[in-house]
Amino acid sequence: MERPSLTTLCASLCECMGVTPPEKAEPANKKFVAEITGGKLAEKAVMYNPDAVGTWIVNKYAEKFVPVRETAPYELQMRTVFPPKTPVCFASMYTGAQPRVHGIERYVKPVVKIDSLFDALIRQGKKPAIVAVKNSSLDKIFREREGMDYYITPYDKEAVEQGIELIKQDKYDFLVIYNQEYDDSIHFTHPTSRRARRAL
Repeated sequence: MERPSLTTLCASLCECMGVTPPEKAEPANKKFVAEITGGKLAEKAVMYNPDAVGTWIVNKYAEKFVPVRETAPYELQMRTVFPPKTPVCFASMYTGAQPRVHGIERYVKPVVKIDSLFDALIRQGKKPAIVAVKNSSLDKIFREREGMDYYITPYDKEAVEQGIELIKQDKYDFLVIYNQEYDDSIHFTHPTSRRARRAL
């Protein structure tokens, strides 16, 4: 069976929360939504984005992911968009649109101008926020949204700490937390180096 596209994630998340998807979003993955929600709507959601941690690395170091799978047992493998660059993928994830539609088709970080999941949430009275490392794609490409908060941190440790604090405060309906150390480490070394494994 063919894996669903990364672009289906946006409308699927919207459907999980009872939110009308962004105007250019590709249709939701109904099977994913039904399985993950059991027919109930989610009041709040947290999206944790560990950059460059792909399926093959999760499978190779499966023992490291046991706590993740115990907490979040549902897994859905998806096809990425092309080119599989960080800002291209995040723009597709959170607009539900292909790169030619949202406008980021290479490694650049302009503000995405088309309708996004964040805009859809705001329209329906929900409060989204992004926690990201300074100058990362998620720090840059979804700016200029009124009614949205941004928490920009020096690096991953602070992003995780800030994200945990915001979860405890219970003030956001949709919270995105971004980490980049693994991605950084593989560019300096290789995906299974000691440095990369430590970051993982």
